[in-house]
Amino acid sequence: MFIRRTQTRNTTSGETYHTHRLVRSARVDGKVKQLTLLNLGRHFDLDQAHWPALCVRLEELLAGQAGLLPAEGPAAVERHAQRIAAQLLARGQPAAESVAQTPGTAGDVQAVDVDSLELVRPRTVGVEAAGLWAMAQVDFVGLLAELGFTGPQRAVALGSIVGRMAAPGSELSTYAWLGERSGLGDLLGADFEAMSLSALYRISDRLLAS
Repeated sequence: MFIRRTQTRNTTSGETYHTHRLVRSARVDGKVKQLTLLNLGRHFDLDQAHWPALCVRLEELLAGQAGLLPAEGPAAVERHAQRIAAQLLARGQPAAESVAQTPGTAGDVQAVDVDSLELVRPRTVGVEAAGLWAMAQVDFVGLLAELGFTGPQRAVALGSIVGRMAAPGSELSTYAWLGERSGLGDLLGADFEAMSLSALYRISDRLLAS
């Protein structure tokens, strides 16, 4: 497991920026391929020197193991690891290397004690899905694109609007709702936990001006 940083250009605005992906090497049909486990987005801000420690900690969390040694590096490593591991588990991403099975090959069947299951980082999606559906009826995303909002900016704009619909409050309370309680980020493919508060302020100001 490792983190890849790639440069991307917005085809509409010409803006160039970097995105980050969590990648794992896996053997598929006898060939080693690199599979993207999670798009970490353009706002992933952990210093590159700590990426190896983050990947090691992710492996431990996904395997259900405690660290054998005290955690090294800043607290941000653990914070990122907990958040990313929760996203991977919510999406059903396997921790171990994927192994393709041929038809007729018996899988590894394991018994699970349902009483041992724990609800980790629950998120709401009902009102979020309803809000996105309502905006889709008037092509609200298309309107934002016509106004010059980039893909990431459109996601933040939708987060700001749906947040006010679901839990009316200040930008600060909307920011906390998006990052801590809502599953809107998963519906949009956006990482609101990694979004800065200033980014939400800027988009809110731009929506008001539009």
